[in-house]
Amino acid sequence: MRENETPKIINDNGLLTFKNESGETQTLGYLFDFTGHGIYDPTLGKVDVQKSEVETHNKTLDEMLLNGLDQNCEIGQGYTFYWSEKPLLVKTFIGTLVSDRVEKNGRSITFYREGKTYRGREQKDVECFNFRRVS
Repeated sequence: MRENETPKIINDNGLLTFKNESGETQTLGYLFDFTGHGIYDPTLGKVDVQKSEVETHNKTLDEMLLNGLDQNCEIGQGYTFYWSEKPLLVKTFIGTLVSDRVEKNGRSITFYREGKTYRGREQKDVECFNFRRVS
């Protein structure tokens, strides 16, 4: 792939992927539709994706992240989710509920899902937080 060249996007049952420089299949991140300007991936920038594919991709990505959290997340592994204070919830980027069993103590956020415990720290001036599975 040449510099500034975007890869060919493949629609795999709603999940949008591409072949990276190593030839491995990689999933696009959450997509943003900036009407009039195009559709953007956080890593690749502007991508050649149809507007009709954005919602399906983002929902499918959410499903995969939550399935991975429930089925494969080992102690010490984690990710980034979002929290809201009133009510105290943990959600994905597009707002899918991750957990309503949430405790906030100072800047520490603990949430529970599928018998597992996750903990992270509130960041200044943003609603996202990085977390790890602790038990």
